Amino acid sequence: MYDRKAWTQTHGWWLSAQSFEHVNTELAFIDNLAAGDGLVARKQALDQRLSHVAREPEFCPLVSRAASVPWTGHALGADYRA
Repeated sequence: MYDRKAWTQTHGWWLSAQSFEHVNTELAFIDNLAAGDGLVARKQALDQRLSHVAREPEFCPLVSRAASVPWTGHALGADYRA
């Protein structure tokens, strides 16, 4: 059992080290772990691209206004503001 903070690099290493008695269980686990890794990579690529787009002059005013709304500021990040 993992008793530390989840979804950290250490947790990822712990997950990767898991093994299972039944091959089908292990295959399902590996497939789900890979799907999660794929989503993380996709989010990182999207975040990187959006950070560049948000800095383009035509979007700066819109991003700045959106970032001032409390529930969007975290999603946009303070560094995106014009």
